[in-house]
Amino acid sequence: MSDADKEESLLENPDSKHTDDRLVYRSILVPIDFSENSEKSAIYAARLAACFGCPVTLLHVINLQDYPINRYPLEYTVPDRYVSQYEFAESEAKNGLKSFERQFSSRGLHVQIETRVGSPFEEILTAADNCAADLIVIGSHGGTGIGRLLLGTTTERVIERARCPVLVVTGL
Repeated sequence: MSDADKEESLLENPDSKHTDDRLVYRSILVPIDFSENSEKSAIYAARLAACFGCPVTLLHVINLQDYPINRYPLEYTVPDRYVSQYEFAESEAKNGLKSFERQFSSRGLHVQIETRVGSPFEEILTAADNCAADLIVIGSHGGTGIGRLLLGTTTERVIERARCPVLVVTGL
């Protein structure tokens, strides 16, 4: 059997153990926490998405435990009505994600921004399922010491539980 015949039979039988094993990504999820590490992961994800021409979902998870009651002043939009801390945090997150969004849209890539509320690693996993991500590109804070030992990091928890590959970006 010639090489051309083998290639043709592989195309006809996609369940064959000799199928095309090229790496292809159809959807990438990029969690953003606005740290320097998430900036690096966004740059890397933009390069990957450009190579594969796939859409990207940029995600910021609002962990309300990170927003003490007195951290932000009350914002008044209309008399006697204030914007809750969640609404304020969501607005700030969406504005922050817009600068990341430009990195992708300037390359002609389809990008969606999303904010979620809850435990960061759980919301990242849920978002990955919802957008059918076949790759999560995430930065690492490189946590050390007893805090990392006892609690683990968001990145480590995502790696342990993700249903798709996770690319951890530590530096460029």
